Amino acid sequence: MKVAISLPDALLEHFDSVAARSGLNRSEFFRAAGARYAAELEGSEVAHAIDAYLDSRDTQLIEAEADLARDVTQRSRAQLATVTEDDEW
Repeated sequence: MKVAISLPDALLEHFDSVAARSGLNRSEFFRAAGARYAAELEGSEVAHAIDAYLDSRDTQLIEAEADLARDVTQRSRAQLATVTEDDEW
């Protein structure tokens, strides 16, 4: 499929020069550049998704640790109250 894009002359000349030095024609250069850029963008999207997931897991773990700490504290106080109920303070 053929497409048309608009580029400033200087930029097109630069791309053509880079492509020629790399042994690519213009179409090969733009295919490779487009594929690489698309992969970069997709990788960025994946990285953001992973970061968001890890952030949510961190929040869940912090909440779970807080719940566990409250539970341990309550059980410890209850046990201490049972063990020391006959003690005079």
